[in-house]
Order: sequence, then structure tokens, then C-alpha cells
Amino acid sequence: MGRSRPLKGHPLENSPENEPVAPWGEEMFPDAPFTGFAASGLFVPRDGHEETDLTFAPTAGIRQSAVTGKKVYVAKPSKDADQTLQRIGLTSTRFPHRLSELKAKRAGLFTPLEALGMSAAFFHDEKERDDALSELNGQYEFVADFPLSLPCRVTMRASPASRRAAQTAREWPTQSGVAAAHAAGVRGKDVLIAVLDTGADADHAEFAGRRITYRYISFFPNNPNWPPRDVRGFDTNGHGTHVSGILVGQTVGVAPEADLYVASVIESETILTSVTRVFAGLQWVLRHFTTPNNERKPGVLNMSLGFPQQVTGVDANELQARFRTMQLFLTTLRRANVLPVAAIGNAGAGQFGYPGAFKEAVGVGAVDFNEQVPGFSGSAPAGNTTPAKPDLAGYGVGVNSAVERDYEGQSIYQRFNGTSMASPYVAGIAALYRSEDPALSVDEVYARLVATARPVAGQKARTGAGIATYVAH
Repeated sequence: MGRSRPLKGHPLENSPENEPVAPWGEEMFPDAPFTGFAASGLFVPRDGHEETDLTFAPTAGIRQSAVTGKKVYVAKPSKDADQTLQRIGLTSTRFPHRLSELKAKRAGLFTPLEALGMSAAFFHDEKERDDALSELNGQYEFVADFPLSLPCRVTMRASPASRRAAQTAREWPTQSGVAAAHAAGVRGKDVLIAVLDTGADADHAEFAGRRITYRYISFFPNNPNWPPRDVRGFDTNGHGTHVSGILVGQTVGVAPEADLYVASVIESETILTSVTRVFAGLQWVLRHFTTPNNERKPGVLNMSLGFPQQVTGVDANELQARFRTMQLFLTTLRRANVLPVAAIGNAGAGQFGYPGAFKEAVGVGAVDFNEQVPGFSGSAPAGNTTPAKPDLAGYGVGVNSAVERDYEGQSIYQRFNGTSMASPYVAGIAALYRSEDPALSVDEVYARLVATARPVAGQKARTGAGIATYVAH
């Protein structure tokens, strides 16, 4: 694929389609994060996940009932995982005054994820895990902790950072519909947007005058010395800040009036995270989304994280457990009236990552501002039980957004490439539709995204229905 001339008004200095594709971070760092325990993971209820009128997550039940007016059945296994874990000697992190005794007792830890109807547990002895599973009598599945990561970043050869107090104009093309939406007063108001990423710099000029609800979830969230905590938003990587700017930045964002919730779940240096850490982030998000002021508001969640299609050293049973866990993650979001949007990955045609490749997520590929597909943008052919991916495409080449501030406090902007940039663009378009018509269900807003997408000639396999576009209704 040759280089194309950038559109006038888009100072794109190059296009990365001929650059080597990058692996997912997990392929570079294949081991699960070290926690110092013999076994760690999630206790997940086994049955009933496919039933549409049932959920194990109380927060999903509350939000679904608030929107539909119908009572949603929240199921709970007859055996209580938290009580069982406590009975066999694990200590709950909800009782910090007891944690000082852990060294002497060598007990494990568990964290109730009550908003999701499950628990995260960390065992000093694998026998403790086996005892817990035996006592729970098959009602729960133990899913061993496993790594997820950002897709490795695709760099531009010549994209210097710029320092300025604010941008002078948005760069989204006219045909994206973003400018038309804003002119009509559709700017994402009363939509909840969640981001699971490296964080967000709350003091960047793009977020001046607005609130970013933020939680830092530590590398080992069950460690009593580094508990998850709500603090002023920060980001030592820049990726999450860039994503957040695309979503809600006051001068570069697609949906600048949406409410932003950021859970920092990815390490800046390794770009790794773990499934227990991601679920801790989801627990925090859904608790906020279920407050009385928020429970009726539509939501969108953006994820530029996942794991690749092929994972070495993992047997088929464990891989299927990972699939079930991430699909439950997505199903819980959808039942909670939150549309999950995820990057498909930067490993090129025929390569993809999960959760973007699951049918429950809106998987997003990238195009440049000339509406050409760059070489790095991933795709997945249709399988026996899975649809072709991506579902949609977004702008993901030379996208300008917030990154960080220097030591003098000046805000820095930079152009990044990747499906990580395309995903928040699509999530932003979804937020515009959900703001325009809050009564839309998750399925209905997805249908509208597909119906209004602008097809890319000859590139359906790489762009799905086409480029996400706002069209007024």
C-alpha cells in the first residue's frame, strides 16, 4: 500500500502503513504479574451467564431496572464465596486492621467484588485454593490471574510534540459529523464514559475546568500497603491521557461534555495489567455508575487493552476460562446499559486481540484521515462462533491529543497512531448518539453506529461497517 497525500488542513507528516507491525505487549511479557502468592485469580459463578433476564452483578441489575422499569433477577449461588474464603483462613481486605497479622499467620487475602457478584483471591498455598473450590461444590469457577496489555504503540517517524495552552481547532474531518453534532448542541452531555488505561493527567489544558473521577488501582490491588485509592488524576505513560483527550478533551474531544471516569489499571513501564486488576477497575466503575444521580444515565466504556489471539504455554481449558471471563466482563457491561468499545490491535491484517474480537464488544480498526487502512490495523475473519472483526473503524493515524505536562506545567500535545486512538473516537461517536437519545439501549446504539457508518470501498474486512460517523436523527 503506497502513501497517500494528507487531506488539506491535516498536518500529517507520514503514514505508518509500511512500518513493521508490533506485537501485543503480552507477547513481549508473557508471564502473569508476580504477586508473591502461590495462586491468585477470580471466583466466578458458573451457571446462568447466558440467561438474558439474569445477572450475578447487582450493579447491572440496578442500572437495567432503572432504565427499563422492569425488575431484573440478580442471582447468587447458594454457597457464598466470601464466607468460604474467610472460613478457610483468608483475610478480607475490607478489614485493614486485621492485615497486620498476615505476616505471622501467612494467610491469604481476598477482596469481595460485590458489585460484580464475584471475589478476587490470593492464596499462599495452592491447597487453600483447592479446599475453597471443594467447599464451594462446583458453584464457582476459579479463573487463574492472567495478563492483559496495551497493543504495542505504533510510532510516527516525524511527529514532534507541541507545547501550547490550547489547540485552536478540532481536526476531525467534516464528514465525521463531529462538528455538526457540536453545532447542534450534541456534545455528550449526561453520558458516562469510563476508561480503563494508564490513567489521565487531570491538570492538562484539555481537561481544565472539568472533573475527572479517578482511581489508581495498584499493580497488586490486594496488597494492604498499596490499596486502590481515589486521587487527583495522573498518568506517567501518556497513553490514557491521549485516549481521554480524544473522548472528552475540551478542544480536541469528540464528546467534550460527557462525564469521565478513569481507572488506572495498566503499568506505564510494562504496559501490562492483570485480569484481577481490570475487574477491580470494573467494580469501581459500576459502583459509580449506580449512584442515584447516575443509574439512569447511558454509559460507554473504552478499552485499548487485551490479549492476543494466540497465547503460548496456555492449555485449551485455561484459554477457554479466559474467554469466558472476558465475555462475562462484556456481558455485565451491556446488561448495565454500558456499551463496551475496544481496540482490535496493531498487529496487521488477519491478526487481532481480545476483548475487541468478542461479539459482545464493539471491535475497532483504524483508518487515516484519507480513509485508507494503515498496515498495522488488525482484523479477524468470521469463525464458527465469532463474527468478523472489526465492527467499525475510527481515525487512528496521526491523531492529535493531550499527552502530558512538562515541569513548568505547560500542556503537551502529540500525534499518535494505533487502534488505541481509533477506539476512543468510535466511543466518542457512540457517546454523541447516547446523549442525543438517552433512551437508546446498548443494542440500539450499536445498530445506529452501524447504520450511519461510512463504508470504505474494498476494505470491509478491515473496517467492518465503515468509519463511525455522527448523523443527526
